[in-house]
This record gives sequence, C-alpha cells and structure tokens, in this order.
Amino acid sequence: MHSSKLVALLRTFKTRDYRRFREYLHSPFFNKRKDLVQFYLALEHFAPDYSVATFDQQRLWYQYAPDQAYDHKELTYLANFLLKQAEHFLAIEAYENDPTSQSTHF
Repeated sequence: MHSSKLVALLRTFKTRDYRRFREYLHSPFFNKRKDLVQFYLALEHFAPDYSVATFDQQRLWYQYAPDQAYDHKELTYLANFLLKQAEHFLAIEAYENDPTSQSTHF
C-alpha cells in the first residue's frame, strides 16, 4: 500500500490540500460514499510520510474498520475509489486556480 498510486499522490499534498480534500469528500455533490470519508480519515492518520515502519494495509484496515476482519479486496476497492476522487479533486483545484480556463466557460 505504501507504494500505491493513491499514496504516491497523497504524498504530494500540502497541509492545505489534505484539509480541502477532506472538505471535498464531505460534500454530497462530489461524493455520495460515506465509507470513502471514513477510509480517507483512516488513511490521513498515517500522513504525510506514510512510512513503511508504521503503515501497511492491515494497519490501515484496522484504523478504518477496527471491528471487521481484514478484507484485502474491499481495501483495494476503497483505495481505487479514493484515488479517482483525489484525481477529480486535483482537476477541480487546477481549474479553480486557472483564471484562463474559467473565463472560457462563462
């Protein structure tokens, strides 16, 4: 997990990005899956370095769902869904920070 695309992307986040992405995930306009919010909060627990010594798939799972048995398949699905959300979030951020692209749509 520590070498996944999701973690590689999240490692590029600054403090502001973590906060804004959390807000993005809480927005029902962009995200209708409450499990992704919980998964992200569990993942954020290991930020910003996601070091191998303290971060692995099982630790992440138990941070996310301490009362459930480890489910690798579900963890993979959640990571993929969250990666898509993070990519969409970055696209929106890029759009909002580029006045030229905004002016072409209005």
